[in-house]
Amino acid sequence: MNPEATLQEVRDAAALAGLSIHPLVYGRARSKVGLPPLRPRRPKVVRQDEPVPELHAAGAPTAEEFLEATELELEEPAEAALRPARPRTARGQPMADPFGALTQLVRELQEERDRLREALARIAAAVDEALG
Repeated sequence: MNPEATLQEVRDAAALAGLSIHPLVYGRARSKVGLPPLRPRRPKVVRQDEPVPELHAAGAPTAEEFLEATELELEEPAEAALRPARPRTARGQPMADPFGALTQLVRELQEERDRLREALARIAAAVDEALG
């Protein structure tokens, strides 16, 4: 293993072996084996919130002034209709048979198929007897 190998060199070697290497995988593999990153990480930028300029300084009315001028009233939002929560299963406990309903339906269809086959066999026997 060459610690000075570039991403392109590793990609070429991987391509010969029928594999593909992505930059993220390459960088994580380097850090996993203890190699330093090829280029330093960018420092996290802590964004300072800039003060928002006052709109009414530009001639726009404030929200209170707008409501007073238009004689509108703010209404409280209506309560949203909540759906009942989906039942949760405890971790580590087996889920109930998720295919139970499907299995039951297949069984019922098989029983109906068997009943219909028996009925058709009786009809065929009656027709054979009648034609004789």
